[in-house]
Amino acid sequence: LEFEEKLVPEVSSTSVAWHIDHSLRVISTVCKSIAKSDPTEYRYKRNKNRTKIKLIGYIPRGLGRAPEAVLPTENIDKDHLLIRIEQCKELLVKFDQLESNVYFKHPIFGGLNKKNTQWFLKLHTKHHLKIIRDIVKF
Repeated sequence: LEFEEKLVPEVSSTSVAWHIDHSLRVISTVCKSIAKSDPTEYRYKRNKNRTKIKLIGYIPRGLGRAPEAVLPTENIDKDHLLIRIEQCKELLVKFDQLESNVYFKHPIFGGLNKKNTQWFLKLHTKHHLKIIRDIVKF
């Protein structure tokens, strides 16, 4: 958070705070969405994009575009981020208590059950943390 305002256009067109806020918005949105799903409706379906990303183990930069719902829109400050972090912690505790076939529909990876949603959230968060580390190093 101490680097929240740092911006390095050679690495990313957005600031450290933007990446933190976006990552927290994704966690929040996904946790809320999956909690509302009906586990009896989940059906596993192979997905080439998911398989490719699982094989390489990371999201290549510039590959995807975030849905508008998870794009930061207002000024982002430390207090704002600290509140979002606490909200996400609460949502993740609830997430852990969900049954295994709750699911989330990802626009690229398709239907993800709880285990695959956990995989996605870790992958996505690591992707943005790597960008943040690169901004901070610069």
